[in-house]
Amino acid sequence: MIPFKKFLNADEKRFSLDTPGLNILRKDMPQVSDANMPEYFVYLKSKGAKIVNKKMSAKTLKHTQKNFNTAGVKRMLQGFKKVGLKKPVIVSQDNFIIDGHHRWLAAKHLDKDVNAVHITNMKVRELLKITKAFPKVEFRTGK
Repeated sequence: MIPFKKFLNADEKRFSLDTPGLNILRKDMPQVSDANMPEYFVYLKSKGAKIVNKKMSAKTLKHTQKNFNTAGVKRMLQGFKKVGLKKPVIVSQDNFIIDGHHRWLAAKHLDKDVNAVHITNMKVRELLKITKAFPKVEFRTGK
């Protein structure tokens, strides 16, 4: 496991965080593409989700994903420094990230807020279950 502060200097392609989280393998984490986000939000509302768009401190969020792609975080850091990151991080009622871990890591490293879609009435396990059932959800490779 590589400490968070050292991940940018790592030669490894993947790393894990040394902070508390659910530690779900990346391959088991749901991903929603940019193109499918509007439909995903309609889907969540149909399942009873209360959705609030807001800025959230990256420091207050917790990871559900166990492992991360170093190159992906570095790309997000460069993007954040140039233009900021517009795509939101999806966050459960109890402040766990459902989608957007690499964006969150970049923001956390830079001590910035993230654009968040906060699902204010669903805890992480319920929101993960509903998200995994979304017809257009994707799963990426990785351990």
